[in-house]
Amino acid sequence: MFSANIPHPWHCTFDPDDLAECNAMLSGRLPPPTKYLLPGVSQKVERQRWLFFGDSTMSRLYHFSDLKNRLTPQTGQGNCPVQDIVCEEHAEIRGNQCGLHDVFGLERTKEWIRPDGSKDEGPHGFGLLNPYCKDCSSCLSHFHECTHVPLEVLGTKVKSSDLGCANTKQVYGGYFAQNFVRDVELQTPELRTTQENYAAYISRKWNTPELVRDWGKPICVVREGMHDVLQRAYQLAVRGDFDHKFMDNIRWLLKRYQPVCQHIVWIGNTANGNEGNTTLYPHMLTQTMSNMIQIDTDVKDVIESDPELHAMVSFIDVHNASLFRPHADFVHMKQSWCKDLGGWLSSFM
Repeated sequence: MFSANIPHPWHCTFDPDDLAECNAMLSGRLPPPTKYLLPGVSQKVERQRWLFFGDSTMSRLYHFSDLKNRLTPQTGQGNCPVQDIVCEEHAEIRGNQCGLHDVFGLERTKEWIRPDGSKDEGPHGFGLLNPYCKDCSSCLSHFHECTHVPLEVLGTKVKSSDLGCANTKQVYGGYFAQNFVRDVELQTPELRTTQENYAAYISRKWNTPELVRDWGKPICVVREGMHDVLQRAYQLAVRGDFDHKFMDNIRWLLKRYQPVCQHIVWIGNTANGNEGNTTLYPHMLTQTMSNMIQIDTDVKDVIESDPELHAMVSFIDVHNASLFRPHADFVHMKQSWCKDLGGWLSSFM
C-alpha cells in the first residue's frame, strides 16, 4: 500500500510556489530527448513528442495553457523548423460529441458493443445512450499526425538557412480525449475499447521505425478519475466494492500504453477545498476531496505494487495545491491554474 511518509522516487507533490521537489523527480526520470543531426547542417537538435490523455480537466490543461502551442511542430514556441516530417493537424469540433472516430480516421463497428458492467467500463451518460459518442462535451481531441520524409526526397529543397536556429529543440504532440480508465466510446472492428484503439493508433501512426529512430516514442501524460468516481458511491452501495475493480482497470490501462509510450506521467486529480460552502455549491457533487484522494491512492497503489511500473510511471500529486486555487466550478480549475501547471510541464519540452 502507498504511504506518503515513505520517499518514492516516482512520486512528487506539486507546489506552484516551490517546484524543487517535482523538478528534481521529473527531470531525473524523464528519458532524454533524441539527439538528431539536421540534414544539410552540422547542428544537432533535441527531439521529443508528448501526448496528453484525459477528461475535461486534462482538455482544459492542454487548451488553456502553453501546451497546445508548444506542441505544434512548425510554429510551436521555441521550435526549430521541422523539415523532415509532414504533419496534419487533427481537431474535434466543439458541439459534436460523436466525432472521435472521424478525427482519428477510424472505422466504427457495424454494431456497437455496450460497456461491460462487470469491468466498470464507460461510458455511463450521453455516450451510453448514443453509441460511438463521448460522455464529455468539452473534451476536444487535438493533435498533429506526422509522417517521415526520406532525405532523398528532401534533396536540395531544404537550404541550410531554413534549418538553423538559436533554439535546439523540436517537439510536437497533442491531446486525446479519454474519459475513463476503461471505456468503449472509441470502438472499432479491430478493438473494443478506446484505450486499445489509442495504443494501436500510436503504434501504427506515431511509432513507425523512422519516427521512433528520429524522435523516440512519445511521453504520455495521463489523468483519469473525474468520470470513474461517479460510479464509486453506486458500486460501493450495490457491490460493496469499487476500488479493487478500478485498480484492475488502472493496471490494464497502463499495460496498454506501456509498449507505445517512452514514459508515462500520471497527473493526480484536483479537488475543491470549498466543498462545504453551500452558498457557492448548494448541491454536493461526487468529486469530493475524500473521493478524489481515494482515486489518487488507488493509482499510487497500482504503481507501488508493480516493479515494472516504478521505472515507467511518474506520479504528480496536485491535490493539496489545487484545493483553494481559483475554481471555474466545483470540478474545474480556472485558466490561471492551467497556465501554471501547463507552463511547468512545457518547461521540460
